[in-house]
Amino acid sequence: MSDVVIRVDGRTASEITVDRTRQTFSYRFNNAGTHSVTFTPGGTLKTMTFTVTAADIDCHAETENLVLHLPSASRSNNEANPGIWTYGTGENQIAATFTNFNWKSDGWQMDADGMIALRVSGDARLTIPYKPFAQDFRATGKTIESEFAARDVLNYDAVLLSCLNAGSGISLTAQTCLLTSEQSSIAMQFKEEEHVRVGFVIEKRSGFRRIYCYINGVMSGVVQYPADDDFSQVTPADITIGSSQCTIDLYCIRVYDNDLSPQQMEDNWIADTQDGALMLERYSHNNVRDEYGNVVIAKLPSDLPYFIIECAELPQ
Repeated sequence: MSDVVIRVDGRTASEITVDRTRQTFSYRFNNAGTHSVTFTPGGTLKTMTFTVTAADIDCHAETENLVLHLPSASRSNNEANPGIWTYGTGENQIAATFTNFNWKSDGWQMDADGMIALRVSGDARLTIPYKPFAQDFRATGKTIESEFAARDVLNYDAVLLSCLNAGSGISLTAQTCLLTSEQSSIAMQFKEEEHVRVGFVIEKRSGFRRIYCYINGVMSGVVQYPADDDFSQVTPADITIGSSQCTIDLYCIRVYDNDLSPQQMEDNWIADTQDGALMLERYSHNNVRDEYGNVVIAKLPSDLPYFIIECAELPQ
């Protein structure tokens, strides 16, 4: 066994313990230019230099009003501390709690597509000590996104991710996502065993008071909440993940104290993609808008039928 320190541009990216079997390390460079990656097993130093060319795409995840972001990319069970997953620093740091992980069959695993996920299975549980529904957020809006896959399903009603109290909050099962408030609810379905991204956007009450559900960056459901609705929980709940009746591969969680636009939700879905080729494919396929967010007919695929409806904006 050997302890290996991996540094990217001088910053420690991973500290792992390896044996003589083949090991895989993944890392995504987010900036163009020359980058160095050093591997230090014991007293040996191996340096590799990479030249990264900027892609001809302009896509990035939203950062304004971001209050929680936990990505699984580049993680490994061979790290010195695989049970550390944090966002923020100092007294505002949010640190997830791992319970009953064996770090062999669960933990940071590579899926069939070569992407790293946090696998929560069996008796393993993850608790994120962040309470999205601690206050009523009608004044600011709210966005909650999670990217995951439900696997080895024994019970399709098993709750994989939950932040519920007294019937209010969010919950995810192998095939459904649900958000409820004091007077409103919205739910959508998807398919188990598929890598899916689910997002809920709650508009400010100063707007049209809409609740959106997004599936893979696409607006897939909408309801309007009453003016006197309330999204706060009596006893605010943390985010809990895991079920003994279904495995969940978790790729990313994002929470914003703001209501993101359709363009921002699409950009997040594309930007968080771990596979560079897939990211480019998604961007190229969805690059049909101008700088103001309007669909440009000339940018649509030539073989794509379309139907134009001109009407007042919902819910008018």
